[in-house]
Amino acid sequence: MHTSFEIETDIDLIEHHLEDILGLIEADKSDKFSLFRGNIGKALFYSYAFKYTNDINHGMKAIKLIEKSANHLLTGQIKAQNIHLLSTGFTGFGLVINQLKRDEIFDLELEKELAAFDSVLYNTALQEIQQGNVGFMLGPMAAVYYLSQRTLANPAIEKYLETIVDALWKVAIRDDKGLRYINTFSSTAKPRLDDTVLNLNHGFCGIALVLLEIYRLGICQSKIYTIVNEGIHFLLSCKRPIDFAKGHYSFFPTCIDEQSPIDSEKNQLYYHAILGWCNGDLNQILLLYTAGKAFKNQSYINIAEEVGLASMLRKTPEQTKLKNPYFCHGTSGVAHIYKRIAERSGNDAYLSAHNYWIQQTFDYITEAQTNNSYVESAGHLIDGAMGIGLSLLSHISEEELKWDNLLLL
Repeated sequence: MHTSFEIETDIDLIEHHLEDILGLIEADKSDKFSLFRGNIGKALFYSYAFKYTNDINHGMKAIKLIEKSANHLLTGQIKAQNIHLLSTGFTGFGLVINQLKRDEIFDLELEKELAAFDSVLYNTALQEIQQGNVGFMLGPMAAVYYLSQRTLANPAIEKYLETIVDALWKVAIRDDKGLRYINTFSSTAKPRLDDTVLNLNHGFCGIALVLLEIYRLGICQSKIYTIVNEGIHFLLSCKRPIDFAKGHYSFFPTCIDEQSPIDSEKNQLYYHAILGWCNGDLNQILLLYTAGKAFKNQSYINIAEEVGLASMLRKTPEQTKLKNPYFCHGTSGVAHIYKRIAERSGNDAYLSAHNYWIQQTFDYITEAQTNNSYVESAGHLIDGAMGIGLSLLSHISEEELKWDNLLLL
């Protein structure tokens, strides 16, 4: 745990970094309709900067960017084939609007505009799932997640979700090894299209976390219970012991090629996953804690604890593959995820990992500031300065900041 002196030092240092990041975003000239690399992400950042500082200028900038993004949607400038996508589609915009209302930052009068997209998102998501594209970040599951937040606003959505869960049931592979999905999100996909994907951004973890949110609403509980449990059964069949002496740092692979032996060179590479938001053991720790609590399954919670506490031993770049301060593949994201794992598990031991990676983030920011990429990525959320800033805000804020709900945290 931090001493009061360390906390005060963190606040001073973080507020200094936040001023730098705000300056970089202000100077950033990119004008894209995007959550990850554009105006929607900037609106999110300014909104939470406003919530923390009460500086009305940040709030006005957020509103201006939201209005600009809404106009982009309403004038038909978004590509129809992208409408369901998290970053460049309607979904990211809708999730941000929902979250700003939930966190009582802004309650924007956009219900009519949001409602116009419900059936379009449903039909697009259903079609994508039926074609085997089942991922979160580049697939339809972010749109399904968004729809799950609108059941009170639109009663028709409950039926939409029932149909979507049924479609996920039908496209799953089910046998004595368990349940899994072959994600066809891209014809040039890496991993190959016949590899089973287990991670959060493209694979089973992301699917299951969305389904558990629908389960929480009391929708399709029996079918979701089976999908998630059978999927975890397959996931646990892939679990292997860690052995730092042999360079085995991960319990779980990010993907698995079922056509090759588990000890094949290709599958061994899949076990060398980054410690991060998008891939690796932190994904499965979150899933196991969430499913364990939802299903009252102590075995899942025990496995999550085993993997989670062991993951805290990974600290070097070789063990973690962390070499920058960003959110998706960097230290600020790992710090933030450990904070959420501590909350979800009720185990404060994870806060030591959270605090460790916050300190590492300070060092990596200093290093990143020496090259142009830090400035050039100022307007990026998961791979730029905005994601760092939001993670640091969450570290020092006395209020709970739930911006990360957009990312299934």
